[in-house]
Amino acid sequence: MDEVGFFNNALDALPEHICIINNIGDIVFVNQAWVDFELNNSSTQSTDWHKINYFDICKNSISEDNDDISLILSGIEAVASQNSPSFSFEYPCHSPDNHRWFSLNCTPFKSNQKTYTLVQHVNITQKKQADINSNIDALTGVANRRSFDEFFQKEWLRCARSLSPISLIIIDIDDFKAFNDTYGHVKGDWCLKTICNELKQLVNRPSDLFCRYGGEEFIYVLGNTSSKQAQEICTKIHQVLKELNIKRDAIKDSIRVTVSAGLACVHPSNFNNKIDLLEYADKYLYTAKSQGKNTTRCHYCESEICSPKNCSY
Repeated sequence: MDEVGFFNNALDALPEHICIINNIGDIVFVNQAWVDFELNNSSTQSTDWHKINYFDICKNSISEDNDDISLILSGIEAVASQNSPSFSFEYPCHSPDNHRWFSLNCTPFKSNQKTYTLVQHVNITQKKQADINSNIDALTGVANRRSFDEFFQKEWLRCARSLSPISLIIIDIDDFKAFNDTYGHVKGDWCLKTICNELKQLVNRPSDLFCRYGGEEFIYVLGNTSSKQAQEICTKIHQVLKELNIKRDAIKDSIRVTVSAGLACVHPSNFNNKIDLLEYADKYLYTAKSQGKNTTRCHYCESEICSPKNCSY
């Protein structure tokens, strides 16, 4: 067997999807795993990959809804033009039947005085699912405390860079211990899941997160969100609980389950410690609890425009 055939067979034996391109993006080799992936995931005829330019594939796939392709194209072009030593990127590649994630890795190499780039797509679905599961609360199915810590850190830094406000809303179910003691833990668990299922739908931006902080306490992280905007969400929270109308007739002072909320908003550029924001929100939650429950207490900006100057404590 000649040397080229030997290494082609070796690459065909790999489970990873391998593609080799030249410095202008023309595909010069794909392995069997690459071909099989197309056969198993496309209803069209098999592609003659040796007549395709990889950069063109990326450009034709760019859309307003997904800017990952632009980042991938820029990264691969940088490696192919020898402006970057390597490039890696994790991305989702979901099908109608499965959620999948891949890791793309680009590495340059030389052969016969020419520079090529090896593009490798590795299926990391199992690892990604494990990461996702470790960030999900098992009972309610929403993000957990670990997810909050990671997301809050990233969003804090992002808002600091963009000079944007960030808001936290801490929610606590009023008298939940009494509800559990009266109706039992099975009904208590159902109550938590029912409330979470509704409250998580109030936010859906990439800069937002709804999570279970612990017990019957929950938190919204709202990036690029002013105090006034966050108050609108608090109004919706109380409306959701009213519409759910979870009965608790056997407990005095209220005929339905309610929540109390504490809201705090800051510009991270004004603060050195993100824990301050958490403590402010917790303080307002305590005030809401002590002043009658089923309400929201918060810091109000002095101006209609939320800016670092007027959004301060």
